[in-house]
Amino acid sequence: MDKTNSTVAKPITPIMIGALLDVIDFFTAGPVGLTFGFIIGAGITWVLLTMIHVPAKKRLWFSILAGIYCTTPLTGLLPLGTLLGTLIGIGMSRGKN
Repeated sequence: MDKTNSTVAKPITPIMIGALLDVIDFFTAGPVGLTFGFIIGAGITWVLLTMIHVPAKKRLWFSILAGIYCTTPLTGLLPLGTLLGTLIGIGMSRGKN
């Protein structure tokens, strides 16, 4: 049963991280995003990716991209983080078969 939970949890993890990033992006709209969006998006992404043991170089690049995403105006209603997380999750689940 533990193997089933692991098989399901691994592809869902990037989807949940992407969805959380979209929520952060939504709440960092306007002047808040321009001022603090990069720090908030990159910082939270760094912490989450550290928790799931992503290598440091990938963690750095994903954090930079997440910071840019949370800083960029008019992205609050685009679920790009969830979409990317879904694509990564699908790739992870296909790689296990």
